[in-house]
Amino acid sequence: MKKIIIVDDDPQVVAGLKRALHGLPVTFHEAHDGDEAIAFVREIKPALMILDVCMPGLDGIEVCKILREEEIRDDALRPLPIIILSGLHQEADKIVGKVVGADYYFTKPCDSAELRGLVEKLIQ
Repeated sequence: MKKIIIVDDDPQVVAGLKRALHGLPVTFHEAHDGDEAIAFVREIKPALMILDVCMPGLDGIEVCKILREEEIRDDALRPLPIIILSGLHQEADKIVGKVVGADYYFTKPCDSAELRGLVEKLIQ
């Protein structure tokens, strides 16, 4: 089973993502702030990260930047796929997410079928 880490400080968002991705051959791990996310990624080497931007402490942009600088790899030794899922909707926010190394940027609320399809593709 592949490991997915969901990083969001809102338990309802985490629960909704788990529902949307239910049935995929994955195990879910949760982090609720940036520091916890980085420590968890270093430890478990997930296949994929779904990352919120606005969190207390270290935000998702900084998390993404740090993981890219460290060249963190997934469980198959590929660069860790990072999907940003954010409440920030401005084009400038999306550009910043891409510049720091996010592979994809979705805004909340997102189309759960589209997200699920992307996750399925990325964990193959």
